[in-house]
Amino acid sequence: MPSLLRRIIPLLIPVVSATACGGADSPAGPAPTPLGISITVTNPDPVPVLAVPVGAQVSIALTRSGGFTGAVTVSAEGLPTGWTASFAPAQITSGSGTLATVTVPASPTRGNYVVAFRASATGVSDATGVATIRVQ
Repeated sequence: MPSLLRRIIPLLIPVVSATACGGADSPAGPAPTPLGISITVTNPDPVPVLAVPVGAQVSIALTRSGGFTGAVTVSAEGLPTGWTASFAPAQITSGSGTLATVTVPASPTRGNYVVAFRASATGVSDATGVATIRVQ
């Protein structure tokens, strides 16, 4: 039996060493950054209404992470009744920004209104930024 162990132990040493050091299945460096998007409203807060019925113009900056290159669509949520939003460009396929024009009806009620802007794209979680729009 001892002679059998002398023959097996040299064969096991490389297997034990590779397993203890992590072997070929160990990650080589930090984990990759996950794909993602985030948005930031870049205007001063609150954004004033420039003219009625034109409304407010809100600049939105998009940040991509993890090498994400897909098209991103931005939409507005929480608009008061009668308000609308349009985006130029409607979809961000390259670059990093869009301009939202929030159209306010002819006789808006004065006050501050919080509007959420949502960026969405296939394969990543949605991102949200907010702007306060002031009607004076």
